Amino acid sequence: MPEISNDRALLYYQRLAVLGTNKDISTTIDKLAELMFTSTRHSRTLLKQLDEKGWIDWQPKVGRNQRSILHLNHSESTLVVNVASEHISQGHYEKALQLLGGDKALFGQVLQQTAGPQVREGVVHIQLTYDRLLSPLDTTNSLRNSERFLTRQVFSCLTRCDGEGNVEPDLAHHWRYDSQALTWRFYLRPHLRFHDEAPIDAETIAELFMRLKQHPNYCSLLANVVTICAVGRLCIEFTLSQPEPGFAALLADYRFSVLPSAQLENNSVRIGSGPFKLVEHSQEQLDLQAFEHYHGLCALSDSVTIWQLPKAGTSSCSTSLATYDLPTPYDAVCSHLVSTESGTEPSTQATPQSRIEDGCLLAMFNHSAALDSTQRHYLGQLMNSRPVLQQLSNNDAARVQGIAAYNLLPSWMKVLIPPAETSPLPKQLDIAIYQHHALRASAQVVADLLLRVGVSCQINEYSYADFYELCARHNLEEEIILTSMSLDDNRPSSAFIWLATDRVLRQCLTPSTEQWLQHELEQVRQQNQSTEYMAVLEPIASTLVSDRWIIPLFHHKQTLNFADQLQGVSMTIWGWPDIKNVWVEE
Repeated sequence: MPEISNDRALLYYQRLAVLGTNKDISTTIDKLAELMFTSTRHSRTLLKQLDEKGWIDWQPKVGRNQRSILHLNHSESTLVVNVASEHISQGHYEKALQLLGGDKALFGQVLQQTAGPQVREGVVHIQLTYDRLLSPLDTTNSLRNSERFLTRQVFSCLTRCDGEGNVEPDLAHHWRYDSQALTWRFYLRPHLRFHDEAPIDAETIAELFMRLKQHPNYCSLLANVVTICAVGRLCIEFTLSQPEPGFAALLADYRFSVLPSAQLENNSVRIGSGPFKLVEHSQEQLDLQAFEHYHGLCALSDSVTIWQLPKAGTSSCSTSLATYDLPTPYDAVCSHLVSTESGTEPSTQATPQSRIEDGCLLAMFNHSAALDSTQRHYLGQLMNSRPVLQQLSNNDAARVQGIAAYNLLPSWMKVLIPPAETSPLPKQLDIAIYQHHALRASAQVVADLLLRVGVSCQINEYSYADFYELCARHNLEEEIILTSMSLDDNRPSSAFIWLATDRVLRQCLTPSTEQWLQHELEQVRQQNQSTEYMAVLEPIASTLVSDRWIIPLFHHKQTLNFADQLQGVSMTIWGWPDIKNVWVEE
């Protein structure tokens, strides 16, 4: 008789489990055959196979009516999880979910046990888990850190920009700036394709940028662009109204991802030009597939599945792996590969990497609150980095790790501010945040600190999209706003774009301060190469910090844990693994 499948074996095991598990059972073959709804002869074969699997210990006795000894080695629920784990490792996710009775919370916990690399038919598949729902990859809007990482996997730009501001090829292999004519030309690689196999040529990209120039979110970024045109099939020319020697680095930002221009009006479709194509983005998962016609080095992993799962303890379902006598290691294999905070020691099977983010969690004061300079400085002193981080560090439930922030970036010079004079404060100052556990924990700490001086705070939490939409319309009414900023791999142009376009910052500045900032940034655009951006932006940011328009609170510590069988794992600036270059030695 061929070996029985684990699904079929589980069915028979569940029928036997009514006798009890983890104990010796004295019984007869006839009784067991009756329980399993099969013949005596077939039941002997089944029991032998269950014994060979290690699921039971079977000691048969010879002779009619002789009582044999049966020992079921696992609880029924534990075997269910084990078989479900096998299905997941083989990529049969629907079967696993069905086996678990549709319990998505339990399914998520089993996924975290099995997350990591799988090699099927010589091809590497990577499976990750993440603790929130990932938003649509709409490159025309402000995106959270993880979504920006994913846009880099799905989309390409005309250029790349490294951490020092050096411009590198991407879809364009060369570019040229005529400082007299104020024109930039970008020369495309031949035979470029979108993920739907449509060609990418100069006309395609010229049309995209002409539409972007009309988009309200690009008014300031493309304000200097006068005309955009295709010069032949593989050359795009931008004519500017002002000098901009760093323009090529600006176009390396995710906001200038190359996509079909029609997609700007159709948010339901995400056709890209990067190393991975987006196969599925649902409430449960995000699936990426390596794009075989990618113009650069092909991804070493064939597919990546990111399961969107609630954090432990956030589900309404009470089921947990502890019920099934299975270990629940922190960050086992690739589970929670993308966490930015690490509140528990990683398991011994995982190799950790960590870094301090290029950015910070910060507070700002709403311009509509009409707080004067003395009040801003006094509030900034009450809620500065040290007391906030100290209270967060003492709160295990906050799960926040970081270092004190004295400027927007940890690499920038510390801004030291002298003690502020005590100033009368309003009795009520409300706090606005978007949905993020570190912001939530920090807002509560700020509220506690202000309560000590007689100021009550109500914390209002918004979705990320609503939060930024309210800021865009200057309709956020809370006096204190907590948010975060972090840079992308194009660090210099990313820092410039944040200062130039961030909606929360614009909500908080007075008209005169905003006008000053705009003037300073225009000088940067007209006079500086992208390699000089970080040096010239630092004093601008430092001025905003010293004037208490911005109060840096802390820089997150990003932690990445991964299994030792993974090769080529490196942490990106977003705290995610560089999934394009991960591989497994067979």
